[in-house]
Amino acid sequence: MFYGATRVRKDVDFLLLADAGSDERLRSALDILGARHTAVPPLSP
Repeated sequence: MFYGATRVRKDVDFLLLADAGSDERLRSALDILGARHTAVPPLSP
């Protein structure tokens, strides 16, 4: 059962498999779609 509210968001979350080349395949697909970064948070805690 899922709970929550419907809302429009302008972001996408991705989960990548930890195999060789998965990040490059995602980058290539995003380039083809014309995706762009709007914000990149720091990765340090």
